[in-house]
Amino acid sequence: MSVWAIVPVKPLASAKSRLAGRLDAAGREQLSRDLLGRTLRLLAAVDTVAETIVVSPDPAVLTQAVEGKALPLPEAPPGGLNGALAQAAAVARGAGAGAIVVVPIDLPLARPADVLSAVALVAAAAAPAVVAAPDRHGRGTNLLALRPPDVIPFCFGTDSLARHRAAALTGGIAWHTLANARLALDVDEPADLALVGLA
Repeated sequence: MSVWAIVPVKPLASAKSRLAGRLDAAGREQLSRDLLGRTLRLLAAVDTVAETIVVSPDPAVLTQAVEGKALPLPEAPPGGLNGALAQAAAVARGAGAGAIVVVPIDLPLARPADVLSAVALVAAAAAPAVVAAPDRHGRGTNLLALRPPDVIPFCFGTDSLARHRAAALTGGIAWHTLANARLALDVDEPADLALVGLA
């Protein structure tokens, strides 16, 4: 079964706005570039990921995707994270992907083995299946693997973990929670920078 990764990226000019108290606009943009580069290297090291799609409305992000050997996908209007992910999932499925794993760029502690564990879990599960790695608060979804790629709608936003779980259970789809301390740490607030060693 072919597993594809999807990496959604906001426009660099508006990325990580909640870090404005610690980083100026140029600093936030550079952080996002660095995190994207790290994520692409991370996924390149996961041999069970056949291809990586970077979906973004930002031409600079798409150029960096090509440089990182990923497939660039210009985000179609009206935009928004969930719409962009649905767009990328459709492209992956159309190209033969049997499953996808959504990997945000703001997981600086993630290792190839962490992504591999999610991919292995969704691949081994009886389809259809959903695998989600919660954030450290138990409310957000820091990594999401779906088999097949469009098995549930994307529900990122406030309390996304509960909403993804509800979508799976409503559809009678197997739900698997992947508890992983490194995947649980993302970079959203200024205090997060110290937790992941970026302060």
